[in-house]
Amino acid sequence: MCGIAGMFSLGSGDRGLPENARQRLEAMVSSMSHRGPDDSGIWIQPAHLAGFGHNRLSIVDLSSRGHQPMSYANNKLTITFNGEVYNFRELKLELAAMGYEFRSNTDTEVVLAAVHHWGLQEALRRFRGMFAFAIWNDETRELYLARDRLGEKPLFLSQKNGVLYFGSELRSLLTVAELRSGLNPDAIWTLLKLGYITEPQSIVDGIYKLPAAHVLTIRHGDRRPLEIGRHPSSEADRAGRIAPEKYWSLAGMDDTKPEATQYGFGARLETLESLIKDTVRSQMQCDVPYGVFLSGGVDSTIIAATMQAESNQPVHTFTVRFDDPDFDEGEISGKLARHLGTNHHELWLKQDEIVDNIPVLSGQLDEPTANASIFAATLMSRLARASVKVCLGGDGGDEGFSGYNRYLLTQGQWKNVHRIPGPLRTAASGLLSLPSRRMWAWLDNLPRSGSSHPVQNRLPQQIWKLKGILQSENIVDAYDRVVSLWRDPSDLLQGEAGIDLQWPESDRAGALRKLVGWDILTYLPGDNLAKLDRASMSTSLEMRQPLLDHPIVEFGFGLPDNLKIRNGETKWLLKQLLYKLVPKELVCRPKMGFTAPIERWLKGPLKDWSMDLLNDSRLTRDGYLEPNVVRGCLNDFHAGRGCTAGQVWALAVLHAWYENFERGPSA
Repeated sequence: MCGIAGMFSLGSGDRGLPENARQRLEAMVSSMSHRGPDDSGIWIQPAHLAGFGHNRLSIVDLSSRGHQPMSYANNKLTITFNGEVYNFRELKLELAAMGYEFRSNTDTEVVLAAVHHWGLQEALRRFRGMFAFAIWNDETRELYLARDRLGEKPLFLSQKNGVLYFGSELRSLLTVAELRSGLNPDAIWTLLKLGYITEPQSIVDGIYKLPAAHVLTIRHGDRRPLEIGRHPSSEADRAGRIAPEKYWSLAGMDDTKPEATQYGFGARLETLESLIKDTVRSQMQCDVPYGVFLSGGVDSTIIAATMQAESNQPVHTFTVRFDDPDFDEGEISGKLARHLGTNHHELWLKQDEIVDNIPVLSGQLDEPTANASIFAATLMSRLARASVKVCLGGDGGDEGFSGYNRYLLTQGQWKNVHRIPGPLRTAASGLLSLPSRRMWAWLDNLPRSGSSHPVQNRLPQQIWKLKGILQSENIVDAYDRVVSLWRDPSDLLQGEAGIDLQWPESDRAGALRKLVGWDILTYLPGDNLAKLDRASMSTSLEMRQPLLDHPIVEFGFGLPDNLKIRNGETKWLLKQLLYKLVPKELVCRPKMGFTAPIERWLKGPLKDWSMDLLNDSRLTRDGYLEPNVVRGCLNDFHAGRGCTAGQVWALAVLHAWYENFERGPSA
């Protein structure tokens, strides 16, 4: 796991990089030293057509033989590489049998040899792992930029004055003065709509992200325009332009063909268990101490149990404890750790400890996000980094195996309401708008039976989501309303903004696959994985996610719906595996998730902070949010009339980040 940076000359002939290319690369690398404090390097191609920078976090082969940027085949290929290819040992044996020789034990050298032998596309097809890398082909004068299938590792891009810049973090590109421009209105729109910024947008105008599962190939001197700011919609749309190309897709991964009916529950469970064991075993291979985040949920428990079964000594497990019982999973995690026999570590976090850090951390985020759990994830990463250098986690299980309660909510309520005639649905939606949020909050505090978790299944949240579903035209529209903070946040912005969000490619996909596909393509790389990368790498900790190994994602996505959700229970097949690994009574409890009590914070210790950030004079001065609309939202929120905590939180974090951005790179 590392940080990468680079420059590439787009000009014709022998036009090369700027004269101060080395200084620029050094500044880009220095800004990301937290991603790789063990080593760093700069490489510039002899004709000054390309230059790479690298920060190294040594995980495999800790010797100097792993130094990057790394060249191969008499300098024909040079790479700067971030991530891990977990099956590199198998690929190395295959390549060695064909005569390839290796001087290191790194996956980086195997990546170079694989691209040299098979070519880029075939090599990418063979890689299992998380990665973002740049390769310079000195023979063809081509630059290859590639990113892993699910988007675990980030890669930002921008072009200016005939030079393409790239880096693992937005902050690395912002060290280049001419790349510092204003905010991207479309990115603000998506942040306020969804709580995160969708690919390929970034928060800064003119800087973009290479989308997950895409590769960009550019030849020096190619006169075609370079398009990195949007998804190509078709081959025809791409004609005459250089644009990223997709090398992996969910389309066609459908296990509902007639012959699949013979592949029953027992065989699928056996296959799933084998896939997870194989993946966990491969991801435990490293030359430094490792552990696992153990929340006590389905996914992390499966990973921890599998790791301990594969280890001949106690595995390090890490859990964050909260002084708020509504958010604390530590008791369950502790019981599981004792049952598994792990070396368990707990970090107790008081509300004050998190809240006191939020004003500073909000401004220091590489990009703004409304996912408040990033602060606890950062503190948990600090805890783990004191003992280990690598941690495995359970992220990806909810997306791959249909674990989110919102799938149940959307499907179940849409099934009931879409048969109701339009006028009646409109009337019912209007009735739900009559009571104030203060009334719904009062109803929410009434005693009620059942096992619903007090945070995840609060009555006001369910009522307002039902209102949105009643107003929907189809299940995709219904899900859009369920996951959105604002259906259309345009009124909040000064000027026009908004984009068409990408949905899964397959028109024949069933309802559940459409919802899951949206989360895998959009939410996972834009929110969850971006959060994990920023939180862990800020502390120089490598996070690995076995459930995001692409064979497991493909297997889970292709399962029949009744093995994903059954009798109102999400992640059904994955839970059957869990019950084989640990006693059922230790893990049978309501789904919780890694959340934060932002409503309590914004009405309590963070009220003054958020109100001061979003006051009229500041918003008028900065000129991208409408002060009157924002003021109305704040007033409604504190009066319990309509604006939600999530909406206020998104506005506050955005503006905290912006104020830090305005102060420049040194901030």
